[in-house]
Amino acid sequence: MAKLIIKTITILVFLPFLLTVINISFAAIKPNNKVTTVNSIQADISKTSDHLQKIKSSLEQLEKNLNNNNKNYIANIDAAKKTQSEIVQLEIISSTQLTELEDKRTHAKNKLAAIILTSLEPESLEKALATKLIKNSLSDEIKLIESLSVTAKETSAQIEKMNLIVTSYQQNNQDLLDTINQLEEKKQQTLNKYMTVATERDQHEVKLQNIEVTNSQPKQTNVATSGSYISPIKGHVAYSKHNKGLKFKYRGTRPVIAPQDGSISYAGSLASYGNVVIIDHGKDTRSIILGNFTPKREKDEVIKQGEIVGYTNDNKTNYDTLYYEIRKNSEAQNTMVLMDGASLKNTNL
Repeated sequence: MAKLIIKTITILVFLPFLLTVINISFAAIKPNNKVTTVNSIQADISKTSDHLQKIKSSLEQLEKNLNNNNKNYIANIDAAKKTQSEIVQLEIISSTQLTELEDKRTHAKNKLAAIILTSLEPESLEKALATKLIKNSLSDEIKLIESLSVTAKETSAQIEKMNLIVTSYQQNNQDLLDTINQLEEKKQQTLNKYMTVATERDQHEVKLQNIEVTNSQPKQTNVATSGSYISPIKGHVAYSKHNKGLKFKYRGTRPVIAPQDGSISYAGSLASYGNVVIIDHGKDTRSIILGNFTPKREKDEVIKQGEIVGYTNDNKTNYDTLYYEIRKNSEAQNTMVLMDGASLKNTNL
């Protein structure tokens, strides 16, 4: 009985320690959900990026084929026009030849009629000489008519041959036009597919960025100013750290807004970097917004958080980026930790 009591006490004493060891063991083999999620999203981003690259290669090949077919189509049109112009010239020549041939035939008929009439008159030396001259002239006329007839036939045959060439050009152009239309349709389908996959990749990037925001929100001491700064652009699809600032990815025309209350200290261009708006928030703290956008505010204007300071310029097809940075006493701050997490997640996919 005493031994049983000792065993029980021993178990009770060491039970917390055993439970701790068991928990540590389970923790060691238990997967980190955050790491797993990040790895999964990164794999999705890599997969969609590879898919986009393949689609881009297909688009480039389609564009190359379209250019070649369009060049051939235009070349065929030019060749057909040139041939048709030559046919017009030949038809003018043929018309002249046929007119001359008809005139010669009429002359020959008249001479033949003269010979027949002469043969009906009484025989004489003068009549014999006249008949001989007419016959010689008629012989020359017949030879000329035969020559003109051969030339006219050759011209007519050449015109017919060139008409066949024009018909061939027209048929080839119809085939090329059908091919071009098919390629255009395939290009549009491929472009739609590209946009779908690009949006899918952007969604994965946004998920990853949102996780980074969540993991990057510890409070910073001695920061530029108190309060939360919101995203300087409405409808970004993703963002990334760039030095101490942030780059916001977007597409199309988007409103550029004030991240915090302040006044416009500068609005204009900055060398080859694009346009820039600097907002003074007081206490030596400023927001720098830089990129391909058009400012709509003037210097010294007072502005509230969220009010529009300009609009991005749409480059039609590609994504663009807007750079944002918070500075205090001309020193760049760790902009990420000063941002409002909800506004960073406020995308418009």
